[in-house]
Amino acid sequence: MRHYHRTAPLFFSLLIAACAASPPLTEFPNYPVTLAEGPLGADFSLLENDNKLHLLFADCKTLSLRLLILADKNPRGKLEIEEDHFLDRVGFSPEIDSLFGNHIYLVKENQQHLFYLDQENEERRILKWIRKPLSEEKWYIDAYPFSGKIISAILNENVDVFFHDQGALYHLPCHPAEQAARNILWTSSLGSESTLSQHDSFKGFTIFDGDTKKLQLITPSGNGYKAEPLIDSGEIHYSTIDNHQRLQILIFSKESNELTLYRQNPDSDSFESTPVTLSRGIRSVFFFNINGMDIFLFNESAKNRNQEHIYQLAMLFPRESKYTKEVLLQNTMPILGFKALLSGHKLYIALLQESLTMLVVDLKALIVNL
Repeated sequence: MRHYHRTAPLFFSLLIAACAASPPLTEFPNYPVTLAEGPLGADFSLLENDNKLHLLFADCKTLSLRLLILADKNPRGKLEIEEDHFLDRVGFSPEIDSLFGNHIYLVKENQQHLFYLDQENEERRILKWIRKPLSEEKWYIDAYPFSGKIISAILNENVDVFFHDQGALYHLPCHPAEQAARNILWTSSLGSESTLSQHDSFKGFTIFDGDTKKLQLITPSGNGYKAEPLIDSGEIHYSTIDNHQRLQILIFSKESNELTLYRQNPDSDSFESTPVTLSRGIRSVFFFNINGMDIFLFNESAKNRNQEHIYQLAMLFPRESKYTKEVLLQNTMPILGFKALLSGHKLYIALLQESLTMLVVDLKALIVNL
């Protein structure tokens, strides 16, 4: 098991910033655009390939998976929909269950890979794997009898998919030769989302184990994969790998309402933890680094002066020797989750509320200041 210790040199400045958010900063413009009206499934994916954004989500009205390919050719952040695809019908009834639209979508070396759950009727579900080169129209498909939930997938020399079923996390080798599923971890409960990390030679992902209340790291081991407990907590988290192949994990604890950054120590399996801020109602987190400075993104809930519940998307960043909180979006609709990615000087955020909205945040001034 990995060990970690706690540091708090930034905690009070961050906490003060979080409790006293500054007015919106005009030099960081953001441009929201609604791309899909609800109702929508809980699973959605956002990635970038060849300077284009891929947004995949489940449309409850058509009971189908839908893929939008977007281009950002406008200096004011106006996204253009270049392609709009209804990929497959994945439900049989308007009575949507929690697994409707369950999928993992990846693009590697201009090859599209989509693993998704197709519910043909009340008793029968199928795991489908479709893939194709981006330049082609025809999809190639494989199907497997299936009754669980898709958790993650890793593309390397092999193609491996991971799923949770009947009290365990399993690894299913799909290519080059289909093999039997292999048990990785016995657990009756897994977190709602994994964070995939594939950077240079590192391949693996993190997922919260509800039985042990620990964040687990899943990595290759021999001919299969192993699970390694990392940190107590982590149901809501975002993990990544730095340029030195060290894990960095941002975690929100529902019990303490604390957002904490865990960074793996050099030449060690231990972690150093730094409290970031206190908040409530966080459903998704993200962080990135610009010029050596960590910048944090999270949703939260609060009450306005009239004691009405409000929901907002906030970014915490360094400014003039202190930390400032910028509220990017605020309204009365609950935020169910978001996905974000950084590309150049722009931050793209897909935000799920009653509808699916893309927020384009221009960070050019922030990058110059840092």
